[in-house]
Amino acid sequence: NDVIYAEDSDDLIISNNEISGVLPARPVDPDTGEVYSHGVCLYDCDGVGLYQNIINVKASDVKDNVSYLFAVEVVGDNAVISDNTIGINEAPCTYALLISGKNFVIEDNTISSGNDNDYAYGIYIYGEASGIVTGNDINIFSSDVAYGIYACDWDMDGQDVDYTNNNIFGEAPTIYGMELLFGEESL
Repeated sequence: NDVIYAEDSDDLIISNNEISGVLPARPVDPDTGEVYSHGVCLYDCDGVGLYQNIINVKASDVKDNVSYLFAVEVVGDNAVISDNTIGINEAPCTYALLISGKNFVIEDNTISSGNDNDYAYGIYIYGEASGIVTGNDINIFSSDVAYGIYACDWDMDGQDVDYTNNNIFGEAPTIYGMELLFGEESL
């Protein structure tokens, strides 16, 4: 369930589009780790660019309280995500922007992620990664836990990310503006 899915598509540019989807929220496959619903999924794509898009994703059919919905996921090196408006809501676990790769740039985006159940993530950086996160406006809300920026490399291969001039606002009983684990970040 993807509005846009690309795999092994280097140097792909997606710009000046309105991308919206009402997608089923589903649990992650316990055997493969696969997530079943994305607004935009760019997997194993190097050199991609997302510029000046409006991306909105909502859940249509929620199976249980650990169902996930991702607005944008990018896996690949040298990605640039700039000047987008990304919004996601109505699923128990919402992720606005997930990224893994080297030398990425996430800049000047307006990001909103929220729900009335479990977890809400604005920007989620995972795996061995390096890049710059700058000038983003991030709004997160949840009835449980919300993360503005979450960065973690559970394998401890290393993350090297610079964070500057990001505005993070959130509402939740438990909220983390930024949670940065196992990396070499600079703020």
